[in-house]
Amino acid sequence: MKNNLAPTYSQIIDQHFIHWFQKSNSYIIINEVLNNYLTNYFTAKNKSDFIFKVASTEKLKNENLEAEAIYNDISLFLEEQNKPLSLNEAKENEFDNSYRNYKESYQINKHTVEIYFSSEKIKQYIHPQLMHLCGISKNKKTTIFDIYEQHNNLHLFKNEKFIGSYEPTNYHLLQGRFVMELLCVLHNTKEHDWLGTFHASTVSNGKEAIMLVGDSGNGKSTFCSLLMASGLDLMADDITPILSKNKEVYHYPAAISIKQGAFEMLTNYIPHFNKFDSFDSGTKKGLLKYIPPQQHFENTIQHLPCTKIVYVKYDSLASTSLIKTGADKVLQTLIPDSWVSPQHKNAKQFLNWLENLSYYELNYSDNNKAIEFFKQLFSN
Repeated sequence: MKNNLAPTYSQIIDQHFIHWFQKSNSYIIINEVLNNYLTNYFTAKNKSDFIFKVASTEKLKNENLEAEAIYNDISLFLEEQNKPLSLNEAKENEFDNSYRNYKESYQINKHTVEIYFSSEKIKQYIHPQLMHLCGISKNKKTTIFDIYEQHNNLHLFKNEKFIGSYEPTNYHLLQGRFVMELLCVLHNTKEHDWLGTFHASTVSNGKEAIMLVGDSGNGKSTFCSLLMASGLDLMADDITPILSKNKEVYHYPAAISIKQGAFEMLTNYIPHFNKFDSFDSGTKKGLLKYIPPQQHFENTIQHLPCTKIVYVKYDSLASTSLIKTGADKVLQTLIPDSWVSPQHKNAKQFLNWLENLSYYELNYSDNNKAIEFFKQLFSN
């Protein structure tokens, strides 16, 4: 019944079921009980058959009424998951070089990247995380980005070719698109080569990478800074790219953004932290500082396997602990704010990658203990 609404791919991970719907490129994570309802929905001959199956197998107070309500809820949910993916394709704009009011040049390994901004405000969307890479151009081959506001829209161009337009209130979409374009330059790839760019930070010991996720304000970036100060390498902060062909994490050379609440504490760990410039985010995040990676891009291993994800939460009242946890909590944090490739092949590989991960939860109040526990996760 209605098998045209069924997920394209499914995977069992830690007694939870994760389903991918191609049309909307969306993932859902459900427990066994809910998955049984889905199974009955797709195997039932019709609505009456579903109601009979559920009413006869589940302990429901008002059997038929509750079973019918479940059927209706599933139908609405599946219709929503099967709405076509909105690509938000903007009408292509002609390039206008009259908005080149501010220019910054960045040296990243053998690449020279120049960015022109139309205003200081727009410059703050991109520049602070890359300012440690500023330098005089040494290479003839240069990639040029233009970012400017025109007719109440933010426009992104790469080598004077239109990339996209974004509403100013959705400037984070511009940031995400820019990251993808820059990744493709640095690693000589195309968008379809990537499994996704994930809302996570990643550190390495030079042999393997471990990903960190956490809800906003939970101390993920702060802890990532502590790990870097303790000798680990920063692979990526806040946006972690994974390539499809090898399912490995790739290096993205942005600095770590730190909220004002952690400024005082980090002065004890990061040399000259109090001298770093502060930037007004223009959002509820308030003032931010940016900690550059301790290794230059060219000296950092460019890609490494990642088989562990840690959910990080700072709690001043909690004892510090690191335990194995179920995948559902971690994935409910990782997936919604990430860009995951809509490509068939990539979606399948993404589910396979998730199946082979180990999931952990770190609650910490003691920085040094947390660092010690985390480092023990790396394989000998």
